[in-house]
Amino acid sequence: WIRTEDKAHLKIGDIEPFSVFGTSATPGHKFLLVRSMDEKAVLTRFDIQDDKNLYYYDPFSSSVSNPRSLSELNDEQREIYEREKRNFQFAKQYRKFTGRDWIANYP
Repeated sequence: WIRTEDKAHLKIGDIEPFSVFGTSATPGHKFLLVRSMDEKAVLTRFDIQDDKNLYYYDPFSSSVSNPRSLSELNDEQREIYEREKRNFQFAKQYRKFTGRDWIANYP
């Protein structure tokens, strides 16, 4: 979390691969996703918006500073990754249709 008053970076928690993390936030809050071994290595930044509940980080398609290859994944990890990608694609369509974020898993 980037504290507004002094821009200090405060650790909220750890996120394991293929997992989710939840926190309470309001519009205007800012969060950084950093490497656990190098907290200066920012992977992505999330700026909380009032009409958005879900924020994603995909190291295989959204990281310019830390490019990753799907060939790094074993079969089980690849299956989990593909399932999460399908869920993300469904969530985009769901939001387009309903105007709300999809906060479950599909299918």
